[in-house]
Amino acid sequence: MDTPGYRTLKQVVKDIHFEGGYGIENWDQIGQFVINAIRELHMFHTKQFKIAKVVVDSQTNSIGWPQDYIGLCYIGVPKGGKLWTLTREQNLITTTTLVNGQETLDPIQGEGVFPSDGQTFGYGTHGGKNDFYYSEDEENRRFILVGTNPSNVLLGYISNGVSDKDSIIPIRYKECIINFVRWKLKLREPIDYKGADYFKDLYDQECNKLKAFEGPTLDELYDALLSEYSGTYTR
Repeated sequence: MDTPGYRTLKQVVKDIHFEGGYGIENWDQIGQFVINAIRELHMFHTKQFKIAKVVVDSQTNSIGWPQDYIGLCYIGVPKGGKLWTLTREQNLITTTTLVNGQETLDPIQGEGVFPSDGQTFGYGTHGGKNDFYYSEDEENRRFILVGTNPSNVLLGYISNGVSDKDSIIPIRYKECIINFVRWKLKLREPIDYKGADYFKDLYDQECNKLKAFEGPTLDELYDALLSEYSGTYTR
């Protein structure tokens, strides 16, 4: 009989609660540690990310971060059937100007101005130029864009992985989550350092297995190798 390839957040909490023989007093702690584990897996140990089509605010040339956003993979637009990613320019001006309580861009202050340095050909060339650039405005949880801005962009981002108790958790995460939770529970008073080290080691082992599982297959590596060959002579 086939079994599901996923568990919900609530089901994972119940699994850990039952398998570990914990009391009802541990329910809230287990739930929070499960959420922490999922967030850490998304940040450091898995390739999974979300893709969202985000509308550009024409008044500020910006796109807001989704509520579950914790890290950027890319910002891009479709071009010729492929994803065309934006270039990051950390020195862009990210401020805005208030006019009658409305956020606007003041070119005199450098707001929304396309970067002019660099050239694409001739002596002293600095490299190619993109159609538009972006910079991070972490304080306001958004990205500022400059250039030929589209009406919307594709945002690939790392999510915290949790929206509610019915959030879907891939089954391949389960052992990592279980050992993370048990590790953190051992660090609560009274602290069991030996037990904490034991489950921390198991957690690291499961994370390594997860990375190996999500790594490229032999066929994918072979395809990548063949894609580098051409019909010209090799020197």
